Amino acid sequence: MDRESAIITPGNKPFIATRFLPKTGQTTIYGNFDDGKYRKGWDIGDRFVPKTIGGDAVVFDRATGLMWPTDGSAAGCNNDAAMDWNSSRLWPEALIFAGYSDWRLPNIFELGSIGCFENFNPCLYPGYWINMSDNFYWTSTTFAVITSEAWVIYMGMSNTSTSPKTQLHRVMAVRAGPPG
Repeated sequence: MDRESAIITPGNKPFIATRFLPKTGQTTIYGNFDDGKYRKGWDIGDRFVPKTIGGDAVVFDRATGLMWPTDGSAAGCNNDAAMDWNSSRLWPEALIFAGYSDWRLPNIFELGSIGCFENFNPCLYPGYWINMSDNFYWTSTTFAVITSEAWVIYMGMSNTSTSPKTQLHRVMAVRAGPPG
């Protein structure tokens, strides 16, 4: 553990300040001292753990403690069908996927955390997600300035925007933690 990533707290217990921040995925160096050089954050090799549970493909994210569906055309992503924001919040309440019924719509930070900024169309880590549309995906986060809109993430390039809640966009469910 280097001094840059550890701070000693009272009681002499280390607090690792950057451990749970995911890497962006950028490995190419485009300029001196950019993200491609430093590559700070959780190492991708240790971060994602793919599993198949009850025939459903999921991935556990050890950096965030979240579980994600991995197939954009499967039930965990509403079979790649679009819906409005109100429906997207209710949809995971009835979802039983990989043997679990506690799925929900991710917030903007959660959904953004799986973006790989080295890739595009889709902007996700290769080898963990398949059949993902390069479309906008809803988050559960309302846009505070215009509350009739919510935040969306464009999976083609992992950029954020807002959209009227009446628009139709894709969805991806999330749930907390690996199984007990």
